[in-house]
Amino acid sequence: MNFPYCEKELQYLSDRDKNMAIAVKMLGKIERKTDPDLFSALIQNIVGQQISNKAFETVWQRFKDYFNELTPKKINDETLENIQKLGVSQKKASYIKNIAAKVAAKELDFEILSALSDENAAAELMKLDGVGKWTAEMLLLFSMMRKNVFSYGDFAIRRGLQILHNHKEITKPIFEKYRKLYSPYCSAASFYLWEIGNSNLKKFPSFLETGDVFAAYASPVGQIILASDKKNLTGLFFGNISVKESDSPIFDETKAYLDAYFANKPLPSPPKIKFRGTDFQKKVWNELKKIPYGSVTTYKELAKSLNTSPRSVGGAVGKNPVALIAPCHRVIGANDAMTGYAWGIDIKEKLLKIEQKNGL
Repeated sequence: MNFPYCEKELQYLSDRDKNMAIAVKMLGKIERKTDPDLFSALIQNIVGQQISNKAFETVWQRFKDYFNELTPKKINDETLENIQKLGVSQKKASYIKNIAAKVAAKELDFEILSALSDENAAAELMKLDGVGKWTAEMLLLFSMMRKNVFSYGDFAIRRGLQILHNHKEITKPIFEKYRKLYSPYCSAASFYLWEIGNSNLKKFPSFLETGDVFAAYASPVGQIILASDKKNLTGLFFGNISVKESDSPIFDETKAYLDAYFANKPLPSPPKIKFRGTDFQKKVWNELKKIPYGSVTTYKELAKSLNTSPRSVGGAVGKNPVALIAPCHRVIGANDAMTGYAWGIDIKEKLLKIEQKNGL
């Protein structure tokens, strides 16, 4: 079964955090599978520690094939050596045996555990050999299905917060601020932070609005996400992340433009863009559209054409919401330096190589 949460919880998170609201709209409802069998989930977590997902799947399948149904009695009746032969270390096999013994002896009573608060339930689980705080929190979330789990020890959650709110680092005080913000529905918030944290997004597209709809485009240089207010293109950015896709004529136009761009064919008229930003930013972004295909300019040259400073131009270019069509990748530093690109220098280099090779 999937983790049980509803639109009310998502609306609560959205009302308290604008960027989370955009993430919810962009990604749709995220489903996460759970395992209500806490004993089985405990053993799975021990088996999966410090090995790859592929290795875990192989070893865990051996456990399921060997035991058929995983119970404390079956583990207790098995020898340490035979458990090791399934593909776990002696230490892990010992942890597994000890957990089974404690459950069988009611030293760990799942009924009592279910009545405890999150903090106290985690503390009881952490008394088991091989169960640290992060493992206990994941058991609370994915087996006991607690609604308010927020793990500071989870790297992807911290990275998701970094991207979502443009933090350089997520310190404990910053993390606790968001725990308070998302409580009592931190578990649902965690699903979205995981999705963002495990993506290759370099930054969160803060130019988006909750009324936008989305589509994805598979390009030779990485997945492109399209955003629209249903009439105009409001965003085009790179990111390997699953979005809730909608149909829109503007997306059809944009995809046709991108098809031609990457296939080295004559470009059709670009889709209608609605820039969101200050008047100065819009002026810079419209100037970007004048840079010819296959050409580059510098921040200094761009600033000169706008009668302003390179620094201010650079700031606006870095916030361009519609990449590629407003081709900010064609702006480079002095001496041909491949300076910053919001969606990754590697993508900037690939786009320039495509244009230099094709020379439309």
